Amino acid sequence: MNREHLEYLRCPKTHEPLLLKDEMMVDGKVKAGTLQTKSGEHQYSIIDFIPRFVPQDNYASNFGLEWNAHAKTQYDDESHHHLSEQRFKKETRWANNLTGETILEAGSGSGRFTKHVADTGAMVVS
Repeated sequence: MNREHLEYLRCPKTHEPLLLKDEMMVDGKVKAGTLQTKSGEHQYSIIDFIPRFVPQDNYASNFGLEWNAHAKTQYDDESHHHLSEQRFKKETRWANNLTGETILEAGSGSGRFTKHVADTGAMVVS
């Protein structure tokens, strides 16, 4: 997680801004820690750079098998094709340079389009 993404994150239950606590930084990014409401009533773990907003036992239960079996199947770097990049450009019709823009990539799944969004130079919250 990038520290600057904190301003875009909210508690899913109360919609309050979240505070970062007990963070462990690696290469300028938050690898672990806790996001919590000001009152401390609601807390969310950051695990392996990713804020987790659902209970751990429910995390990816619907997609876990698919993601493990086909983790990189649709990634251009793995397939040596440019299908995801081409689809991203065709569907969004965004400029190649989005430096200075902030993009929220919601429902990113395994993140197959995240690289292509980031390649535009935009700050991406995925």
